[in-house]
Amino acid sequence: MATIAKTTAYPLALTWDDSSQSVIGLPTGGTAPARTNMTANVFGLAYSVNDLCDFAFQTRHSIAPASDCRLHVHFMFPTAPTVGQKLRWEIYYIYAAPSTAFSAASGPHLAEYTVVAGDVGKHLILPIVSFTLPAPAASCWVQGRVRRVAATANEVSVPPVFGFIDGHMQQGAYGTDGEWS
Repeated sequence: MATIAKTTAYPLALTWDDSSQSVIGLPTGGTAPARTNMTANVFGLAYSVNDLCDFAFQTRHSIAPASDCRLHVHFMFPTAPTVGQKLRWEIYYIYAAPSTAFSAASGPHLAEYTVVAGDVGKHLILPIVSFTLPAPAASCWVQGRVRRVAATANEVSVPPVFGFIDGHMQQGAYGTDGEWS
């Protein structure tokens, strides 16, 4: 995957932007995360190994043609994990432009985070996968699943609070001519 060269003249100068929104659907039963305190009055969902959720977001109308979508997970540790322990996330995804068929399902994409000193209470971001969106890329629907899986070794002892999945994309125009294009 590649970053589009900034030599092309676009109104937004190929600046990066986040996906429009992130929608999360939670399972019930054995793969459901547990509600936990992030602070005294704010709660989040703590993910144990094999807990999962579904996500979806729409790309903006201002996305540059052929931009990569760089998926990453936002998370935090509500209590201090041990330095050197590892946390691993897994993502599967599909995508489609308006009025087109969805892509084939991706294989599993894995990324592992190693705890460093001072990670407690921080907003942490872990890049997982990049893929090129179809043309036109405006209003693409990205759907997927994220799951915490066992680390390769030295599993983190503090269940992280999962925030959301996000996609970074380069912006190249102010919008589109059509409402659904």
